[in-house]
Amino acid sequence: MCLPSDEAELRRWSEFVVTRWSQERDPRFACLEACCLGMAMTRADFLKIARAYVDCRNENRSPQGTRVFW
Repeated sequence: MCLPSDEAELRRWSEFVVTRWSQERDPRFACLEACCLGMAMTRADFLKIARAYVDCRNENRSPQGTRVFW
């Protein structure tokens, strides 16, 4: 499954992933939890959002700023 194209839904997924990532939850269990909440999220989607979050918050972030290009 690919990431949602709807801005509001993508924001909802991102908030979900960042919350679970900061709580150090296992991505497999977080994806199961997401499916139970109606988000058809795969492990690859979870890791892609987590990677974008880490890249934006890292001191070595890209010169483009904090804008994430999916």
